Amino acid sequence: MTAAAGPRRAMRTTTTYAIVTSGLRKSYRTRKGRQVAVAGLDLKVPAGGVHGFLGPNGAGKTTTIRMLLGLIRADEGYTQVFGEDVPERLPRVIHRIGAIVEQPKFFPTFSGRRNVQLLASAIGGACLSRRPGP
Repeated sequence: MTAAAGPRRAMRTTTTYAIVTSGLRKSYRTRKGRQVAVAGLDLKVPAGGVHGFLGPNGAGKTTTIRMLLGLIRADEGYTQVFGEDVPERLPRVIHRIGAIVEQPKFFPTFSGRRNVQLLASAIGGACLSRRPGP
């Protein structure tokens, strides 16, 4: 939350939720004034769960993911990932997060496995081992 929006509420959750947001809001200045990208998002994703963002262009999907990753700051509200406030305490959990935002660029002639291996090696990750055949 920004200073103009008031004091930040202290919030602690257990890590039973991988992601928690409350009152998350983000807007941008445009030529036509302020454009609200995310308005008051309350979200809880259980640890081990899967959550997808579906919606038309401009619905705030990418903006939400960017706020969860600490790439942009929310105007209001708060976000926690694995029980840590984002973006303030993101360094404590960033090693547990993997994301490709927007239009990922892959090698179209490579297999999915090979693309992931290249991505992992580019960031110093462990190589995927080959599984034995059927």
